[in-house]
Amino acid sequence: MSSYLGVFAGFATVLVGLMPSALAGYVPPADADAPTSRSTSGGRRGGCQGAGDIDLIALAPQHHIGQTLSSHPTLTWFVPADIRQPLELEVYEKSDSGQWQRLSTFTLEEGPAGIMAFAWPESEPGLEAGRIYRWQVVSTCVVGLPSRDLVTTAELQVIAPTDALMPDAAADPMQLAQHYAEAGLWYDALALVAGRSLPAELAAYRDELLLDLAALEVAAAEDEETYLSEQLRYIAAEE
Repeated sequence: MSSYLGVFAGFATVLVGLMPSALAGYVPPADADAPTSRSTSGGRRGGCQGAGDIDLIALAPQHHIGQTLSSHPTLTWFVPADIRQPLELEVYEKSDSGQWQRLSTFTLEEGPAGIMAFAWPESEPGLEAGRIYRWQVVSTCVVGLPSRDLVTTAELQVIAPTDALMPDAAADPMQLAQHYAEAGLWYDALALVAGRSLPAELAAYRDELLLDLAALEVAAAEDEETYLSEQLRYIAAEE
């Protein structure tokens, strides 16, 4: 069984040029590794042609590996209205030899277009601290032709907790999200603001996080990263 939360999102006809504010405060960890490969967006291939302006896209860093303290992290992505569902979530673990070994595959229940979040089930073994994982969301476009699938991918690393990383036990969700963002824990920060029917303050902070990530990705000054930034800004403007 999947355990994802869907957040309905509309689409606009104009991409607004937004700049991230000082509130968001996502600071990439200084010790973050570069990912093995980047998946800036799902793209549009073959049987997945659609009329929308937004692709299937992992809401996660691509120029560095996002980190989490959680052995059961939340993975978040954006689903356009014209993407074929149900989707599959595949998770791989990087072995000591550098090979990717499939860990789990989940068939996700159909949900509304917009931001979707999948909480790693407590019934599944937890991810290990110090290990790197790759996750990807797949939309099957043509049955029997995986080369035509629409895929978005990101990597994450589970890190061991330290006193500096642990938040104040009395912190509220906004304070927790800001603490995790400033500590470089992208997945933990976004998990707190990726749910359905968020209070306005948390929804606004989610958009700020996406704008922070957009600014970081465009700093690479490569065409693909620029495109990813445009997608993130679009989502932040219209969620």
